[in-house]
Amino acid sequence: MFEQIPFDKPVNDFDIFKIVDDYDGLTVFIRDGQTSSEFSMFFKDRYGYSCFDEADLHKTWLDVGHLTCGLYESSNSELLQWATAQSPLDELPFPAKHYLLISMNDVVSVITDETPKIEITKS
Repeated sequence: MFEQIPFDKPVNDFDIFKIVDDYDGLTVFIRDGQTSSEFSMFFKDRYGYSCFDEADLHKTWLDVGHLTCGLYESSNSELLQWATAQSPLDELPFPAKHYLLISMNDVVSVITDETPKIEITKS
């Protein structure tokens, strides 16, 4: 159901240390646990998002299939099906994807029609 999207640089364990949702979009700030480098993941347009403690998402772990930090993508997740059912037209106004960012301590789900932009902010 979810496919992993590899990062340009290997990141084995990371933590989300800040999430900013403002007029410009949604930005998730991430710190690599091994190198202390930091990067951001930016979603310009988002239909919705959520953040949960990773320990509370047993079903999500089963959908992903393993317990590995990373960025995952799905075009047919249960969350997308739910969002579609909530729409007054029984469809979303764009070809949506569900991105799942799994860190050591949090899981962020984002429904959007764009691939996130990832930028290294501190090496």
